[in-house]
Amino acid sequence: AFSLRGLDELCELHNLMLGANGYADYCQREVVVQGEAHTEEMGECKPPLTPLTFFFGDASYDPSEDDVAAFDVENFDEVMSWALANPLASASDAAAATGCAQTECERVLDLRSRLNGPGGFLNHWLSGRTRCEGTPKNLRTVKRLVAKIRGSPSLSVYGSFINTFFDKGFSFDNLRSRYTRSFYEYGAPLDGFTSYITSSEKGDQDKMFVDWWDDENLRRAYTGSGWEELQPSALITSPKLLLREFLKVATYDGILAIVPIAAVFLIVWLHTGSLLLAFATLAEQVLSLTTALFFTAGVLQIKWLSFQHFLALYIVLAIGADDVFVFVDAWRQSFYAGPDVNRDLATRMSWVYRRAGLAMLITSLTTCASFIAMALSSREIPDLQNFGIFTALVIAIDYALVMTWLTAIVVIWHNNFEMKPGLCCACCGT
Repeated sequence: AFSLRGLDELCELHNLMLGANGYADYCQREVVVQGEAHTEEMGECKPPLTPLTFFFGDASYDPSEDDVAAFDVENFDEVMSWALANPLASASDAAAATGCAQTECERVLDLRSRLNGPGGFLNHWLSGRTRCEGTPKNLRTVKRLVAKIRGSPSLSVYGSFINTFFDKGFSFDNLRSRYTRSFYEYGAPLDGFTSYITSSEKGDQDKMFVDWWDDENLRRAYTGSGWEELQPSALITSPKLLLREFLKVATYDGILAIVPIAAVFLIVWLHTGSLLLAFATLAEQVLSLTTALFFTAGVLQIKWLSFQHFLALYIVLAIGADDVFVFVDAWRQSFYAGPDVNRDLATRMSWVYRRAGLAMLITSLTTCASFIAMALSSREIPDLQNFGIFTALVIAIDYALVMTWLTAIVVIWHNNFEMKPGLCCACCGT
């Protein structure tokens, strides 16, 4: 994340957020205390927390290799702990208290001042006020310094802040962080409102914020495809915005979900040559899902659904269509099985039952067994356990419907449409 290209993209993302038209109307503002009466007024937009402040700053912010070298002092953590506890002490005091050479104590105290003093590194990192002006500081020096601070027990208070922006794999021996994060905060009440408490005012302000977010197309910050080093994602805490995002994702995914359903319908239609059987296949799969939902909720008293449940639709789409192919192929083969099999409809269907039913039973049982095994092994993960139970039921019910519902549909198709000329030949049979 902190290569030159990665920083360029982080800056682009950062400036996109702060440069949005009307950002100042929606940002969370700092509270400024004025005068002897200590009256509170709204100040500038609260700066975001961003890792960019580690790498950008004016001339007064100048991390150097001397700062990194200070960590090589033999008893660095002992000296630094003493120096932080005694901020007014001199190097000679530190030398007397810790036993380090005075020159080495001076290096440690100088680093303490640069980290913790007025205008020090920590204040700069916390300020968040950067728009990536100018060239970044020496990347290697900054990362080496950050890694040293993170690894120092005496500077653990700084390390916890650094952990916000650098992943757990980042260290002095591995100056790479795959993950980072920034925090951008928005506030209320907005202009024209007096509070953010009553439901009507809160709802109106939430809508204004969400509409502004859409108008400025800030979704492109974390859904765009123009990133090379970054793969941005967002954690949204605004309920209204989160709902809007969820609906957009659900709508897009819902459209994509129709594609495999339509594909299965067309494939069954082409394979069987029957529009009736294609519709019956989809109806069989829908009935499998709804019946399984009724059984889990009404009989097993499992009354919650997780997102994994919707995956069962795609599983039964494949298995259900395959069962239809097996059954219809067996039905067609029965036509050539001789006069004993084709004596009447009952003997023909009995032959199909024995030929196709056993094959479908074996595949359905093994699939059910795999999901039951998943349910038994996922007792500590209720969502997965519930998914295993539900999907096993869907497969079992689908098999039962193939052997009952589909059989009846095939009989209707045979009696009314199979091998019939005219319009029904083109639409319902071959």
